[in-house]
Amino acid sequence: MRKAPKITNNTFRDTFNCLRYFLSRGQKKKMLLLGFLMFTSAIMDVAGLASLLPLIKISTDPSFIHSNEYLSAIHSYSGATSDSQFIMFFVLAILAYFIFKSAFGLMVIYIQARFSTSIVMTITKFQYNKYYSMNFHQLSSINSSDIVHQVQNIPHNFIAWIFTPCLTFISESMIISLIIIGIASYNFVLFALIALAIAPASLSIYYGIRNKSQQLGKVIDTVRPFAHSSLVTSIMGYVDIVLINRAKFYSKKFFHYSQRYFDQNIKSTMISFIPMKGYEIVAILGVVVIFMYAHFFAKGSDEVLIFVGMFAAAAYRLMPSLNRIMTALMYMEVNQISISNLYKHIDEIDYTTQDIEQREVHFNNSLNIKDVSFQFPDSDTLILNKINIEIKKGETVGIVGPSGSGKTTLLNLILRFYEPVSGQLLSDGEALTQENIVSWRGKLGYVKQDIFLLDGSIAENISLGETEFDKERMEAAIKQASLWEFVNEQTDGWNTRIGEKGSKLSGGQRQRIGIARALYREAEILVFDEATSALDSKTEQEVSDSITQLSKTKKTIFIVAHRITTLKNCNRIYEIKDGVIEGVHTYDELIEKVM
Repeated sequence: MRKAPKITNNTFRDTFNCLRYFLSRGQKKKMLLLGFLMFTSAIMDVAGLASLLPLIKISTDPSFIHSNEYLSAIHSYSGATSDSQFIMFFVLAILAYFIFKSAFGLMVIYIQARFSTSIVMTITKFQYNKYYSMNFHQLSSINSSDIVHQVQNIPHNFIAWIFTPCLTFISESMIISLIIIGIASYNFVLFALIALAIAPASLSIYYGIRNKSQQLGKVIDTVRPFAHSSLVTSIMGYVDIVLINRAKFYSKKFFHYSQRYFDQNIKSTMISFIPMKGYEIVAILGVVVIFMYAHFFAKGSDEVLIFVGMFAAAAYRLMPSLNRIMTALMYMEVNQISISNLYKHIDEIDYTTQDIEQREVHFNNSLNIKDVSFQFPDSDTLILNKINIEIKKGETVGIVGPSGSGKTTLLNLILRFYEPVSGQLLSDGEALTQENIVSWRGKLGYVKQDIFLLDGSIAENISLGETEFDKERMEAAIKQASLWEFVNEQTDGWNTRIGEKGSKLSGGQRQRIGIARALYREAEILVFDEATSALDSKTEQEVSDSITQLSKTKKTIFIVAHRITTLKNCNRIYEIKDGVIEGVHTYDELIEKVM
């Protein structure tokens, strides 16, 4: 991923830089094509308005049909036998042109919508991959609601309230420019008077709402994640919240942020109507200018009618265009913060680890943790200090220690979620690095206390991401995890749905699904992190028995546990305290020490 562009606080420049950053070369070419189609549509719009001027003229003065060389040529070509027939022909021709113009405009809008959708998907994929490109420590330090907001809401906001309004601004500006050129070409004095009446009012409306719009955008962007977070918290914590009678507190908190969000949206909606109402006044100013000019400078009633008709035709397209431009500008100002949000957390990614060519690493003999130390980037305290452990293939190793001693940190180093600040992890003598991380993780199976479970079937939770799973491997994994009897009792077998977060399963069954998942992957190394600590004694014993059976299959097993009984089948047990190995024991030695 490339470094993010700097924010200039110029919405158009920032939007342009944003598109350059995110769009592929093919999308940039499509955007140029879209620009050409929009320009063509603008010309067709103005040409349609321009066609109304000769219609007004020939309706008031049929002799103009013959005095104008273009109309005279069209009259001859049309085959009309009278001026009335030609006027009817001219009206029908203009009607047909407007139908064609409208169809072409709809086609451009469709292409614009399709293109916008493709950009949404491009940015959404980028945002999703951005978070998966972070290391574990970085990702876990970001609030989940913020991630959801960044991935789902921000790309949509950018397209809906920045990119689309920007296209609207460009297309309507083309139309206005062409109309202004037409009016100026026809009568420059009239153009100057209209410009003097409209321009100051338009600028006043824009600058009057600009700052307020930006402030509202920042407040809305801040409040929305809080509303989402408080809702998720109140739902996920239902049991605890109800038991301690705190439902009113959390509902009040959610409604508070929701109300703030809706209040800001109401203000934003009200501001969006200001341009429309303001331009009604601007239109009246234009009418006043036209009548004053016609009264003092027009040479006859026909010229007054032409002036008024011309202004009416221009205003028919000009006023809505001005209104759309102002509304687009307002939306862009309100949502300008979406641009900077797209770049959020990008600079936290380690770009040196991106697109590294992967190679195979082998584990036939041993894993050696050699002089490994670790501390978090934002801390000066060593979590682990000079750890030395050698685990031979097929061994079962236990790790014990008080909370905060560094047990889980050690496992995260083995899982390659953390990088040591010094020392190395060696598999068969080869250092574990970013170049072989995919191969190494392919050998690992991880079972933790709070198993990640999908709201899907047993098989979907074990295969995790495979659309078509291997039935033989599935059956073998379920049997090895001591889950076969439970699966056979279900009407739908392994297609039985387990509910959100495994709500239809017992604690032991959830842990066994985690074990079966690791076995399905045919992992050579199994890592158990407090896998039985949340279970009752009977269920813990059953899961421990399953782990014991696995130790007989020559798999290499790491077990982190608080309950010493879980470690009785370990070849040896490492005791960690304050980040250092305080002792290496057998199970009996550890029992004797504790007693």
